[in-house]
Amino acid sequence: MQTVAHGVRVTYKGEAPFVGRFDGDDYEFDKGTSHIMSTDAAAHIFGYGADREGKVKSFARNGWMRDSEQFKAAQARLADFQFAEVSASFQDPIELISDAGSPVKADDGEEDDESSDPPIDKPLHDII
Repeated sequence: MQTVAHGVRVTYKGEAPFVGRFDGDDYEFDKGTSHIMSTDAAAHIFGYGADREGKVKSFARNGWMRDSEQFKAAQARLADFQFAEVSASFQDPIELISDAGSPVKADDGEEDDESSDPPIDKPLHDII
């Protein structure tokens, strides 16, 4: 079974360093850096996908605005960030475990140069 994870790639185009925090994780941005984060993290830090009220909370948390008159200036700060939805799919670990009993393809019978040691004919306890 394939699992698909969704997130957001956030790329910073601004000049001054920025640090956002969500769920104990810090996201440090310098000019040109990108981070892939959950949509919940992007919503919390940047107001990604949020209505005006959600954006106001994020802008205030970032120190970009203190009152409603600063909303446009805060939006200008947000314009320094580019957002792109991303997704990745991967095989479920349970399915990988169930494949563990599958036969493994045998080698072609040719010996590697590294394994040129002669086979040991004696039991291990006789050698030690």
